[in-house]
Amino acid sequence: MTFHPALLMLAGGIVIPFAPKKIRQLIMVAIPALALYFSWSLDYGQVASIPFINNMDLIYLKVAHLSWIFLFVLSLISLIINIYALDLSGKLETAS
Repeated sequence: MTFHPALLMLAGGIVIPFAPKKIRQLIMVAIPALALYFSWSLDYGQVASIPFINNMDLIYLKVAHLSWIFLFVLSLISLIINIYALDLSGKLETAS
């Protein structure tokens, strides 16, 4: 089963408001870095799906050239933004 990097970002966004400040700062850098790694490891043409209703497949990951570039750039931007936002004190500000 292939892991979608967006699931990692969603899980991190849920955990960040409840974490103490030092761990929150670590998570804020680690989650986008891991998403960047997972997006780098995806191959072109890779498709991941799960069985759904009446033998239909729900495709949750389909990697094309443009979608891979889009995912990689957004993961990189997320990493840069989170490094910039490390000094924010509000828990809800960092989760958004």
